[in-house]
Amino acid sequence: SQPLQGMVKEIRPAANPQTRSFDIKIELPSNQHLRVGMYGTVSLPQQPRQGLLIPKAAVRHVGQLETVMVKVNNERWQTRYVRTREFDKDSVEVLSGLEAGEIIGWSH
Repeated sequence: SQPLQGMVKEIRPAANPQTRSFDIKIELPSNQHLRVGMYGTVSLPQQPRQGLLIPKAAVRHVGQLETVMVKVNNERWQTRYVRTREFDKDSVEVLSGLEAGEIIGWSH
């Protein structure tokens, strides 16, 4: 098998829970060995990125809203609305509402 480069045209967001895979449609250059519907392995280039991770236990859920307790001026605690996404079983990535270096609190 030889590597080919193509353009991603569609990513289906629903993953197969057993295989943890999902369908991607890629437009490839003409090739006599390729047929419509064939499967293959895809490598997607990714740029390294930095994220802010916090413990899942620090996030409180109020309806659909997410909050964390943030220490303000090293003396009092303030509720802050945040937006997160799942990272692993113990952590979430903060997408908005919190900056690196801020002190958060939670009970275990």
